[in-house]
Amino acid sequence: MDSTEAEALLATGRDGVNQWNRHRERGDQQPLRLQLDNLSLDADWFTMPSLRGVDFGGCELAACSVYSADLSNANLYAADLSEARIFGSSFSDADLSEANLSGAMLDRSVFDRANLTEALLANAAGPASFLRAHMERAVLAGANFDRSEFAAADLRGADLERGSFEGACLDGANLAGARLSNAKLKKASFVGANLDGADLSNADLSGAVLDEARMIGTNLSGTVLDGCSVYGISAWDVVVDEATRQRDLNIGREGQAAITVDDLEMAQFMYMLMNNSKLRNVIDTITSKVVLILGRFTENRLPVLQAMREALRQGEFDYVPVVFDFDKPASRSTAETVATVASMARFVIADLSDAKSVLQELREIVPSRPSLPVQPLLVEGDTLPGMLDFFKYYPWFLKPYIYTDAEALLAELAELIRPAIEMSNERRGESGP
Repeated sequence: MDSTEAEALLATGRDGVNQWNRHRERGDQQPLRLQLDNLSLDADWFTMPSLRGVDFGGCELAACSVYSADLSNANLYAADLSEARIFGSSFSDADLSEANLSGAMLDRSVFDRANLTEALLANAAGPASFLRAHMERAVLAGANFDRSEFAAADLRGADLERGSFEGACLDGANLAGARLSNAKLKKASFVGANLDGADLSNADLSGAVLDEARMIGTNLSGTVLDGCSVYGISAWDVVVDEATRQRDLNIGREGQAAITVDDLEMAQFMYMLMNNSKLRNVIDTITSKVVLILGRFTENRLPVLQAMREALRQGEFDYVPVVFDFDKPASRSTAETVATVASMARFVIADLSDAKSVLQELREIVPSRPSLPVQPLLVEGDTLPGMLDFFKYYPWFLKPYIYTDAEALLAELAELIRPAIEMSNERRGESGP
């Protein structure tokens, strides 16, 4: 059977399709080059017969014209549909795995639930519907599917580089490991989408909806995220650089007042803070319980540290002591950690005995934190450091307490920290310990 005979047979509709498929099953009909536009009756393409379930596997259909055709459940495995003109047709539940649709026009065509695994759609154009389609490792590089439907589609490992998907719906789509570098994704919707490990470098997602999307290890180098909606986003270990733009990210729920931040990780934190009462309680507990203890605790003064730390843990005080022992010059990372803990602490106890590095840390902490009382300590016999003159202008840097040994320090611990607690309560608008 040649292509002319095949097209004449298929033009008879369901019976012709069944007969064609039987030939294919028996193996006496090899794939042909077909022009599906020749199937129309009386040159009226609206009367194209149903091709539902037809077996076109491996057939050459390049540059064909398909208008309002029903090819649902069809077998188009490895078929060549490159440069095809496909308008308003249905490929629902069809097998298009490894098919070549490069450069095809797919206006208003439907590929819902179709299998397009490893299909080639480079430079194809829509809009079209790929609802729940299987598109693993499909190639859509340079395609234009603006306003197309990809909801719940499986696009794992797919190549969407340089493609245009502006206004497209990718809600619930699985884009794990997909390549979307330099893609145009303005105002696209990714609600609940999985973008783990996806490459979105240099992509434009301005105005996109990323609500409840998952982004673990996602590459956002040079990505534009300005004006995105990121309510409930899960963003961990994302890769950003100085070219990444994250302005006016909206963490508010749809229909609520806009609340904007300029960083994805901050957006995630603020969302958890606003919507998780337990997290708020944890933060309140940290800022009301943490006591930062700084010093250089040599062998002679280590028992003092241990005794004071243990006492602060007990029921009378019930604090959470965090200790930094500056037995060597502080590294940059240590200094940053100290500053972070200081921002969460209720007050600071700083043992200045033989500890110049502690004074250097305090120079960074004290001037910028007027709500953080600092109680300095000094072992009896040590000379008050001259650098203390720097702190006399800051009333939250309290009068140094001179101690002789651990026993004396513990006996007066409640009195020692009382000024710090009172000042902390005043600054926090509280009363009591």
